[in-house]
Amino acid sequence: MKWNLPLIIAVFVLPLMIYTILSTKQSNVDIATASTIKPRMVMITSPMCGECIKTKKEVEKIRPKYENLITIEVLEATTELAKPYIDKYNVNLVPTTFFFKKDGKLHKKIEGGMSESMLEKQLKEIQ
Repeated sequence: MKWNLPLIIAVFVLPLMIYTILSTKQSNVDIATASTIKPRMVMITSPMCGECIKTKKEVEKIRPKYENLITIEVLEATTELAKPYIDKYNVNLVPTTFFFKKDGKLHKKIEGGMSESMLEKQLKEIQ
């Protein structure tokens, strides 16, 4: 009688937990390719990266001009939200910036920092 509870947990609860964990990871991967209402710019950064800090400042300068037209995301490489992009698009350098069209397809991947004018040029291309 005392083995019934562990047996029930092992047979029913454990597989359910494993399924939940695996399906959550799958949905995170889909984030990197999902189509959206607006085009997206996703920048993967690190707080210890000087070039990332400079580029983030440039992004903040242009954000007000484009935030109604384009979704702009700046993600630290160590977060769970950045992991799907890092895995799917083989990010080896920060900053790496992705520009996605409205249909979710990758338009361009740029490794390294960018100036304000470079950022604006890329954002205009995905509008």
